[in-house]
Amino acid sequence: MTLVSGCQSLNPSIMFKTPKDYEFVKDTALAAREEHRLAVDDRITMKLFSNTGFQIVDLFNSVGGSDDKGLNYLIEDSGWVKLPVLGKTNLLGMTAREAEKKLESLYATFFVEPYVSISIINRHVLVFKGESNGATRIPLEHENTNLMEVLAMAGGVSELSKVDKIKIIRGDLHDPEIRLVSLEDLEGLKSSTLTVKSNDIVYIPQRKEISRKFLQEFSPYLSVLSAGLIIYTVYNNNFGN
Repeated sequence: MTLVSGCQSLNPSIMFKTPKDYEFVKDTALAAREEHRLAVDDRITMKLFSNTGFQIVDLFNSVGGSDDKGLNYLIEDSGWVKLPVLGKTNLLGMTAREAEKKLESLYATFFVEPYVSISIINRHVLVFKGESNGATRIPLEHENTNLMEVLAMAGGVSELSKVDKIKIIRGDLHDPEIRLVSLEDLEGLKSSTLTVKSNDIVYIPQRKEISRKFLQEFSPYLSVLSAGLIIYTVYNNNFGN
């Protein structure tokens, strides 16, 4: 019974298992390129310039935080964001360019020909390499970052990586969409142009190392067995006849 239990735990760290008959999202859906739309908990940086190129937003106190890119602002649960001069403004569901145009229109009430630049700074993808190879959080600094770029930033794949069964997990984690991508050959490589989205999970399973796992799991039993054989051999040589 102990041996059966040990065998079942040879690969306890395998994640994101799917049933054999699971229907993955078709590859044809992978090529769609869609610009990110502002969502709750997105954090943006905003730069506001006058028509002379002077950065106006530096003149105001911000209700947001700050980082090396400047002042940043949080999209709240309500979809509103607190901005200098304007106060609460709803940007939920807009692309960065749509939000820039809206803010330029609103700031035009206060400034002559204002120019607004927005960046979303907390977009990321999580890459899990299976078993003990850990995970990497990859920031998405540009729109239309594709799967190959993400894999490169995560350090590539290893000789044990099952590149024919890479999973892309997207959407609500309680009911996600899962895509299966193969990079094993040139035909599968066509799927590598997939544009990843913020909060995607990329899972690269690893090939099973049965021999190493077996030794790790059963080395205590093998030690006991070896000790028993030694004792038996010594006893048999000295008292067996």
